Amino acid sequence: MVHRRAVEPDGSLVEIKIWRIPRNPRQPHGFKYSLAYIVGGKRILGYDNAHGRDHRHLRGRGHPYRFVSPADLVEDFLRGLEEIRETAS
Repeated sequence: MVHRRAVEPDGSLVEIKIWRIPRNPRQPHGFKYSLAYIVGGKRILGYDNAHGRDHRHLRGRGHPYRFVSPADLVEDFLRGLEEIRETAS
């Protein structure tokens, strides 16, 4: 299991949780995950596979996500986080 949680100087929260599970029809890749960027108590960016489907949340809207690997997942999340922070400044 990977679990990283950081409270940033501005008070925002970045949390990454990925754990291996038995492969099953809902998670055929064998991973359960939740990655989130939270500002002011609101999720701005998130990736998870709750309810048996891989998806991404961006500013309150859900979008399908194609899971390839844990490494790609973290890379996609960090890239999205960087893009959000760049547009906010």
